[in-house]
Amino acid sequence: MVTTAAITAMEGGDSGGSLVPSIEEQISTLLSDGDQESAGEVENPEKDPRKIARKYQTDFCKKALGENIIVYLETGCGKTHIAVLLMYEMRNLIKKPQKHICVFLAPTVALVQQQAKVIQDSTDFKVGMYCGSSKRLRTHHGWEKEREKYEVFVMTPQILLGKLCHSFIKIELIALLIFDECHYVQLESDHPYAQIMKVFYKNDVTKLPRVFGMTASPKLGKGNGSV
Repeated sequence: MVTTAAITAMEGGDSGGSLVPSIEEQISTLLSDGDQESAGEVENPEKDPRKIARKYQTDFCKKALGENIIVYLETGCGKTHIAVLLMYEMRNLIKKPQKHICVFLAPTVALVQQQAKVIQDSTDFKVGMYCGSSKRLRTHHGWEKEREKYEVFVMTPQILLGKLCHSFIKIELIALLIFDECHYVQLESDHPYAQIMKVFYKNDVTKLPRVFGMTASPKLGKGNGSV
């Protein structure tokens, strides 16, 4: 450290209009540069959804890590954040260079857009959003490119059902499958949610995804509370 006394001695009291910066000015510049470098280092800290999680949300997440569950909570009680916590805790299976993905299903375009934004704002996952039709995603090659690019796929159930039927996406490659508004998964229903579970979630598959359902509706059909 250069003390004030040392600075005065080194400057020699020259009061002329020297173009050479004084020692004090040089030190000030160095300190300023150091502050800017430090600020740059923490410019993009990792997003950690655990920091704002409530105890009941972390409790549900811990349970969901060990088994397939359905969370029934009223609107506005933070169901989506539980799903985000689960993604975060399973990031070792989802983050690149891993080949597995997370699929988040929502029954409407508006919900797909809403939930994709929540995930992007809450985590560092690379999020792809899919609803409607796209010519570039009608081939195996197109979906391979998407899988190389993204880690979390937020989509309507019709899209996932179609891609599973054409083997564009294989159920074995989904590490985590999330159903928003999961009360549509009824055994007697022809809803895409129900078809995905009845047709593709089979015990003879080599590896099945962890399934997490969430709903604000008490209408849950047979086998209430489990998937």
